[in-house]
Amino acid sequence: VTFVFNFKGNLEKNNELLLKVLKTFRYTNPMPNLEDEISYTVPKGWTKSNPDTNEWLDFQSADYTVEPVGGSILTGAEIFVEKTKKDPSKTLTQQVSTESSFEASKIATSSATFNSMSFINIRFACNGKFGFCAETYSTENKGSVWTISISCGNDCETKGGLDNTIYTKDLYTFINSIKFK
Repeated sequence: VTFVFNFKGNLEKNNELLLKVLKTFRYTNPMPNLEDEISYTVPKGWTKSNPDTNEWLDFQSADYTVEPVGGSILTGAEIFVEKTKKDPSKTLTQQVSTESSFEASKIATSSATFNSMSFINIRFACNGKFGFCAETYSTENKGSVWTISISCGNDCETKGGLDNTIYTKDLYTFINSIKFK
């Protein structure tokens, strides 16, 4: 949150006044953690890698490793859940259809259904700038866009791409387990 105040006159007196005003500010409606809004089942062998947050959830497969410099995925996979505000002037497809969210090229956009919920699925080409495969599934709920993405190392490609890996089964299990509260 950013507040901007313009002052005229004595800076010290205005600064004292500003501090008195700022001390009265309170957050009246804190943002809930994502886990207050959804329930899910973590795939077997995966671990949650971040504390509860109101911005994202992050899960990593048991074989997940990253480069020490740059953080590119070397092995394994990562599932990332993010909530953003829905832009009322755009359709869900327009809002989530970015050309290079993962520094990779978008290769396909399609529809998918999990647990009776409609999703927009976007696939990204393998061996992008950071050398991984990526795929996103986005849906709307209560004025927000929820995006579940999976990224994996180059081993995804050698294991048959996202459609034919152990990670695909885990991703689908995870998405099917999501329920909005």
